Amino acid sequence: MIPRTLWMTFALLVMLMTFILFAFALNGVLYAAIPLLGICYGVLYAIMVPTVSELFGLRHFGLIYSFMGLGNPVGALLFSGHVPGSSWSLWTGCYLEHNFDSSD
Repeated sequence: MIPRTLWMTFALLVMLMTFILFAFALNGVLYAAIPLLGICYGVLYAIMVPTVSELFGLRHFGLIYSFMGLGNPVGALLFSGHVPGSSWSLWTGCYLEHNFDSSD
C-alpha cells in the first residue's frame, strides 16, 4: 500500500509539471494539461480529508473541513486579482515615473 504522503507528493509534482506546461503555452497543451490538473486536484482533495482527520482528530473535523473548502476560492481571489493587480500598479507607476518624467 502506498502511503498518503507519497500520493500527495506525486500529485503535487504532476501539478508542477502541468503548470510549467501552461507557462510555455505550446500549441495543443491545454488538451493534456487541463485533465491532468483536474486529476491532481481530485487526488489531493480525496487524500486531504482522511489525512486531516488522522492528524487533528474528529472533534473539530467540520470546522477544519470547511477551511479546506475555503482554500481554493480564497487563493484564487488573492492570486488572480489582488497580488498581480497591486504588483502591476506598483511596477507601472515606477516605470512611468522614471521614463516619462515631465520635468525634463
